[in-house]
Order: sequence, then C-alpha cells, then structure tokens
Amino acid sequence: MNQLGGVGDHKFNRALVKRITRLEPPDLDIFMKAFRPSYESLHHFETDYEYYQWISDQAKFFREQMNLLSAYRIVFWRGLD
Repeated sequence: MNQLGGVGDHKFNRALVKRITRLEPPDLDIFMKAFRPSYESLHHFETDYEYYQWISDQAKFFREQMNLLSAYRIVFWRGLD
C-alpha cells in the first residue's frame, strides 16, 4: 500500500475527518492513522459523497471497536478484584 501524498493528504485531512466523524483527539488521531486510505483506494470513489460515506462508515466501525475495547477493559479489571 502506498503512502498518501499530495492529493491523498489533501483529501484525507484532519478538518474534513473531524467534521464527518465528529471525533476529537486522541480518538481522531488514532482513527486517522488506523483508517488512512491508500492512494489507490482514493481513486475508487466516483463522487465525494461516496468518499465521505466511506469515512463515516469507517468511523462507525471504529466507534464500535472502541466501545468493545472499553467494555472488555471494564470486565477484565472487575475480574481482578
């Protein structure tokens, strides 16, 4: 997978991702590193709407995973009592 550069960095930028996902740091930073699209994948979106929807869908998945992780931590730490 190629690193984003130029156009890629311009399309997947902090302000846009924050506006679409409503994530705040540090979750925003984690999301942007974990779900950064490849340069090639950016060319598969025919419209900006498709691209924005992809970001939104990935953010939903990210939140679900973060919630599961939080729930796991609670169960784990309670088990240590």
